[in-house]
Amino acid sequence: MATSPDYLWLATSSTLALADTALDSLRDAVVIADARHKHLPVVLANATARGLLPVRTETGGLAFALRELASRSHDLYGLEVNFRSEDRPELTLDETDASHLYRVAQEAITNSARHGHATLVDILLTVTKKTFLLSITDNGEGFRMPMSPYSGMGLKIMQYRAGIIGAKFEIAPNVPRGTVVRVTGEQPLTAAITTGARHLMSEN
Repeated sequence: MATSPDYLWLATSSTLALADTALDSLRDAVVIADARHKHLPVVLANATARGLLPVRTETGGLAFALRELASRSHDLYGLEVNFRSEDRPELTLDETDASHLYRVAQEAITNSARHGHATLVDILLTVTKKTFLLSITDNGEGFRMPMSPYSGMGLKIMQYRAGIIGAKFEIAPNVPRGTVVRVTGEQPLTAAITTGARHLMSEN
């Protein structure tokens, strides 16, 4: 029996969500182990909430979540992780789509630590009225070109997440060493206007 594309997309998204929650729980175990017993329920509750939807508008949105990710990554991997944002005007992605960007950054940092053996990671979030850019740069061992199509489950998941929100995923060597991961896309309102204009043109 044939499987519909919508069902496949739902199944894949659900699997990713469950995997994200499990992965966050494992990563947080190191931090939780160092927490004082009286603070443990709060730490556990925060870790669970972050795993389900890491970006929350009421707590500062993507910029706040990425800044927190940088701090946590330093504790988990011993990396120096810097975060910088140029997000005026604000990013208009909803919490779900912004969470995909967060997960791309999280996966990129994990790759930098485990595979690239990096000591420094820079995260940059740049937002304009029409576009957004998320870049993660490290000073690790990098990789050998070419890398197309993208190989490795982590890279494929990052590419998939970017595709879900209609963004472009790129990975390239950093200079003088390391790796650069970039996700670029249009602000939702701009994307909607562009799509509508193309639709009108096709009708004429």
